[in-house]
Amino acid sequence: VFGRACANTVSETLKPGMPHRKLASDFGEHAIAHLESVRSASGAHSTASVRKAMQRVMQDDAAVFRTQETLAEGCVKIDEVA
Repeated sequence: VFGRACANTVSETLKPGMPHRKLASDFGEHAIAHLESVRSASGAHSTASVRKAMQRVMQDDAAVFRTQETLAEGCVKIDEVA
């Protein structure tokens, strides 16, 4: 569904041969700095334990077959993981 919607939007907004927008020379540096700060952060919980807790919440409360009620519970639980 998302892929088709994306393709439709691209076909409506872009035309063959259109040049790309010019980007600032430092484009993306902020994102890389943010990722590096997250990657090198030290905290009370390991990445693996946080991933496992998030995975469990997502599987239990945000799976394909979910209800509004389970999704709302999942939102509360995922906030507790963070």
